[in-house]
Amino acid sequence: MPELPEVETMARDLAPQLIGRTIRDPFLARPKLSPDPDLLTGIAGRRISAVRRRAKSIVIELGDRAILLAPRMSGAPRIDPVGTEPAKHDHFGFDLAEGRRRIGTFRWRDPRMFGRIRLVRITPSGYRDSVGRDPFGAIGPEPLEIGSTEIAARIAARPRAGIKALLLDQRTVAGIGNIYADEALHRARIHPRALAGSLSSAQRRLLGRTIVAVLEAGIADRGARV
Repeated sequence: MPELPEVETMARDLAPQLIGRTIRDPFLARPKLSPDPDLLTGIAGRRISAVRRRAKSIVIELGDRAILLAPRMSGAPRIDPVGTEPAKHDHFGFDLAEGRRRIGTFRWRDPRMFGRIRLVRITPSGYRDSVGRDPFGAIGPEPLEIGSTEIAARIAARPRAGIKALLLDQRTVAGIGNIYADEALHRARIHPRALAGSLSSAQRRLLGRTIVAVLEAGIADRGARV
């Protein structure tokens, strides 16, 4: 499953190809991938204003709304030349236009169809779904934004949890999965089954630093899957 560095790499690659372009003729071949029946009408004709990552999702902002793309097991984006026929597992996409000229086609490939495609509003208080809920409300902060000291503090706040399970729990910090949890624990020489409360303050600080380091290295290496 793509983790923070893989999804960050996808978002960074997409940004220069999408920002400033207008969405034309969107399609959704597998409606089960999206809970939003107004997805296509809600994005058609919209100009892409930003592309970013939040947790393990790609966020494509369209002014006052956004598309959230969660790759999960097998979702992945690409840009095709105009006129390219969709491949077998291309379940979502749209043409990209500059003025009246179409310059490419965005495709979302998801062979296993475990991913999710959401349409949300952008409000002064953040992203909100159709009933006003924050789609990231159960997700913790971004580890590269809060830094190693705050990561260590969040680990200390749940002393009875197994340390690997704690890192995989997205409420602790966003975006860490098996690959980067294992690498961070290995570098910090901490057993994955150790209880968070058994770690010394020095071990927690070291683990916070190794988490930041392995995530930054993963981004620099363009992720393990990209």
